Formats: sequence, C-alpha cells, structure tokens
Amino acid sequence: ARIASSYAAASCIEEAKEGLESSDRAYALEGWVPRDRARGLSDELSARFAGRMAIRSLEPREVEAVRSGQEEVPVLLKRRPLVSSFERMVLSFGVPAYGSVDPTPFVCVFFTLLFSIMFGDVGQGALILAGALAIRRGLGPFPRAWKPFAPIGIAAGIGSIIMGLLTGSVFTFENLLVPATRAASGALFGTEVDRFLVLMPENGPERTVAFFGFTIALGVVVNSSGLSINIVNKLRKGDVAEAVFSKTGIASFALFWFIRAMVRMAGASVVWGPWSVVGHP
Repeated sequence: ARIASSYAAASCIEEAKEGLESSDRAYALEGWVPRDRARGLSDELSARFAGRMAIRSLEPREVEAVRSGQEEVPVLLKRRPLVSSFERMVLSFGVPAYGSVDPTPFVCVFFTLLFSIMFGDVGQGALILAGALAIRRGLGPFPRAWKPFAPIGIAAGIGSIIMGLLTGSVFTFENLLVPATRAASGALFGTEVDRFLVLMPENGPERTVAFFGFTIALGVVVNSSGLSINIVNKLRKGDVAEAVFSKTGIASFALFWFIRAMVRMAGASVVWGPWSVVGHP
C-alpha cells in the first residue's frame, strides 16, 4: 500500500511537470495568489526549497493577458461573519469583477431592511429567528446545506421583530401591543400613541400620500446606491466615458436627482410626478 501510494504521488507530480515550461534544470510555475498572502507564500517556498528558486510578483495590470482582456483576474471574497452569508445571493447573478466595489454589504443592509418592512411582525419574526437559530445549531430536520444561510434568517427575524414592535403587529393582530405601546410612548415622549410607526395608508389621503412618499424615498436610496457603485466601478476600470454617459453613469445619476429635486420643489401636489416622468419616456 505504501509503494502504491508513493507511486501515485510521484505519477501526479510527473504529469504536472509535463505541462510546465521548463529547461534541463528548472521549471517555471505561474498562478494567482491573494495580495495579502503573497509575501508569506514567498517566504514559505524559499524556506522549503532552501533558496533554490526565484519568485517574481506582478500586479494584475502588469500581466499582458489581463491588459489585453484574454484573462480575468480571479476574485477571492473576504470572509465576514454576517455579510458573507449574503454572498450566495450576489454570486447567483455573477462574481464581482476584480477591483470593483463588492456589493454584498449593500445587499445585506437593503435585503434585511426591505424584508423587515414587508414582514414586520413580532410573532412571525420570532418564528423565523427560531428556525434560523435551529439551523445554525444543527437542530431539527434541516439539511446541513442550509447552515450557511442561517445568519440571513437571523438578521431577517430580528429585523421583523423590531419592525413588528414599531408597527404593533403580532401574528397580524394589531391590537395586542397597544397597551404596551401606549405605556412606552407615554413614558418616552409624554404622549401616548397606539403604534410607534404606521406604514400602511389609512385615515384619509394625507396618510396615503405619506406612505407613497416613504416608498419613493426608499427607492431613491436604493437606486442611488446602485448607480454610485456602478460609477465607481467604471472609474476604477478606466472606462471614463461609460462612467459619465452610460445609462447607469453620472449623467443618469444627475438626471435622476434633478427629477427628484424638481418634484420636491413642486411640492406634495405633484407627488405622482416621478412615476409620470420616469415611466413614460
């Protein structure tokens, strides 16, 4: 068995050597390594081969294949406790290009915020949180493949609970928290209210206008963040023309905020303005 294992390892080494550029006495290897690990790898290899090797490190822009577009620089996303759980959502659309802004933190924030707004309920949020904690700890009949997604459920559950406390919703019952909310609001603000936050339109057109104003404002923040990320990525890539004149560039960003400013100056009487201007080219 030892002989067979040794032969298998030697065979793999010889197969690898056949594909390398070489001379009678030396072999040339090349590959990608994360920037923060390059020096450590160099020191380790030098120690292992007792200095019988030479290492040359190049920046990606110094590699001809990268400059010509024949080869793309591989991307290694950093591991972050909560944010990394959202990477699979981002990777389902594609891997961020090397040198570009990683959109994962923005996805983490906006996904949790929007989920909390849509499913703001103390009872349902508690169930989501309990299920996510069970998945994280390996409890219950949940597949192990779900474990990386547990932090997403934890964030969504906590956000839903917080939003449910603000809107006074417990398993869609909106009167259970009224006594507690009145007591808390009276102690904190001196004025008792049934709910800290009212999202759904009610009690006349003013509340409806305020509700749609809130949704438009949230959309402005999300769209502005996306446009900003795209502009920065284009500038980092050197595509100045694309960064300025493309449909997601500086010109579109300026037009987007110009329309918003005009609507804001016109007042609430034309709150439907963005829909008519943007929706009908």
